Amino acid sequence: MAFHFQPMDETCAHAIAAWHYEGVTSFYDMEQDAEDLAELLDPHSWTDHYFAVMDAGGELVGFFCFEVEQDVVTLGLGLRPDLTGKGLGQAFCEAGLQFAREKFHPRTFALDVATFNARAIALYHKMGFQDSGISLQESNGGYYEFLHMVREA
Repeated sequence: MAFHFQPMDETCAHAIAAWHYEGVTSFYDMEQDAEDLAELLDPHSWTDHYFAVMDAGGELVGFFCFEVEQDVVTLGLGLRPDLTGKGLGQAFCEAGLQFAREKFHPRTFALDVATFNARAIALYHKMGFQDSGISLQESNGGYYEFLHMVREA
């Protein structure tokens, strides 16, 4: 599947806000965290920060959020719920890394992933990310363990 990045817009942001994941990954539903939801829906946060990802037919398949600090780009991402578990994760993530390389020219990529998300952690390891520590982070009305991972760009 080919992935095409475009700046976030209102239509895509509202579609993403309505996504619902199954089982433990429902943790990633945007409505679970009011602060994350507000940021996603705020047009002021979109510029060079949030990007919608479309397939070749122009259908919304995911999003990336990029936090740029000096030469480090921290990634946030989401694949549309009905596309998860279908073997698209690595290609989707690689497309996001390539987009970020071209746009931001980082030396390092970083991300944080909930420690219970073994499938995502295994994918990130496969892609060359290394564990860099675990921290408690406030999210979804509680505190959860997140694994910080890094890799060279």
